[in-house]
Amino acid sequence: MPRKITAIIGVGNQSDVLKAKAQQELARVKRKIRTINEDGLNSKGLTKDEADAAIEAGLIAADQKYWWLEEWQKRYRKAEEDIKKGRIQKFDSPEAFLNAL
Repeated sequence: MPRKITAIIGVGNQSDVLKAKAQQELARVKRKIRTINEDGLNSKGLTKDEADAAIEAGLIAADQKYWWLEEWQKRYRKAEEDIKKGRIQKFDSPEAFLNAL
């Protein structure tokens, strides 16, 4: 979604077809965000363009952009899988953690 949010919401001198298409794109981004919030383990993260549009629309915070991106969501799903399967270690102290490295 390369256009700025003003284009996405239909401001400016765009054709009605382009405005409608851009509004559909923003609606799709909203659905992806809702899906991530509801079921992060079975959803796909945003692209960089989608995240930028979501920031401009006020749907996500700019300083949290990284979390919504698909590359981060992949890591999140992997971490959750590791936790679920018991592939974790617990440490009694920071020193114990450092010694295990």
